[in-house]
Amino acid sequence: MILEALELEVEESVKELRHLRDEKGHAMVVRNGKSHHERTVNLGARTISLGAPRVDDRRPDRRFTRSILPPICVDRLALRRRYRCCT
Repeated sequence: MILEALELEVEESVKELRHLRDEKGHAMVVRNGKSHHERTVNLGARTISLGAPRVDDRRPDRRFTRSILPPICVDRLALRRRYRCCT
């Protein structure tokens, strides 16, 4: 279910920003497949691995950031998993 929510968030964002073009007429924000590295996410009751959808955002002043699973959540989980033996 979380993967479906991530896919929907990316679809909506890309659709909303599809009108943005560079000087050559290329789209500034496009889908870029899925992450090749699966991420481990703790969802309370269990831990899952998922390949999050990727977005190629070429806007000079902004960058696409997922609101459902922001990068900071992934970083905290990775740190917690890495240093679990020390706590």
